[in-house]
Amino acid sequence: MIAQFISDSLIKYRKANLLNKIIEKGLLLLRKFYLSIDENALITYNLLGLKIKLTLKHDFPFNRKLFPEYDMNIGRIPGYLLKKYPNMQAIDIGANVGDTSIIIRHFAEIPIICIEPDNSYFNLLEKNTSVLPDIVYENCFIGESESEDLQFVNYTGSGRLIINNEPSIKIIFNTLIEIIGRHPNYNNVKYLKIDTDGFDSKIIRSNINFLEKYKPVIFFEHDPYLLGLVGDDGISVFNVLRNLGYEKVLIYDNLGIYLISLSLQQTNCIEELNLYFYSPKSDTYMDICVFHSEDSDVADKIRSLEIDYYRHIKK
Repeated sequence: MIAQFISDSLIKYRKANLLNKIIEKGLLLLRKFYLSIDENALITYNLLGLKIKLTLKHDFPFNRKLFPEYDMNIGRIPGYLLKKYPNMQAIDIGANVGDTSIIIRHFAEIPIICIEPDNSYFNLLEKNTSVLPDIVYENCFIGESESEDLQFVNYTGSGRLIINNEPSIKIIFNTLIEIIGRHPNYNNVKYLKIDTDGFDSKIIRSNINFLEKYKPVIFFEHDPYLLGLVGDDGISVFNVLRNLGYEKVLIYDNLGIYLISLSLQQTNCIEELNLYFYSPKSDTYMDICVFHSEDSDVADKIRSLEIDYYRHIKK
């Protein structure tokens, strides 16, 4: 009851004027205090007509209030893709509490494999998407081999792997080929969404066989600062993608606003964007959508549709 009141009030007063900012600061302090008593407190949130459960510490409802386009591009892309691939399927890596899968299904009625390693988020993921047909679940990490120098931490409704030099629990990784082996009906995966707060590039590199076979459109988070924390340069992944035959790129900011389209041949532009978005003091990063050369036609079409969409909402 109290957790829901705090959440509803934060959403209500999440507006850019002085009085509401003062009220919001007070509510954030109240949320912090309440979470110190019950860090797993749950709230209910209406996402595109579906009521979901998530933790009070989750920032998703508040981001959606301030930035209505937040994460909506994750759903529009497969909605466009359906015209070329009417029987397509998707994989959602970093499915969290099911919010992105719900957004995908809002735009495209396609089967989805939802992958989430955190047990608490995974339980909410299953509950929140239980009313949606054709969804299967995997409670595991995606990568290659195993590691003893990584540790999973969660924060403000998300989670990520960090380098840990102290002895810790061994993390076992699965590959996407292994995941497909457990779900053989998923043989037409044309959309791959990755959001793992810094581990995204490593997931791409460790699943080359899968990408060579299925050539999916890949929508992934690219945060140069978080990538650097796990020893990733933030640049070489684009060389990997180019060598796999990927060609065209659509780039958004983390609030869901379209920025620019590029070719993977434009390495200087990619390097400059990587430098611009690298900041330990900022929450900004890129969301990147890459298309294989076999999908250059649909990449051009989606670019045109996205430009029209953003022109319309800016009026």
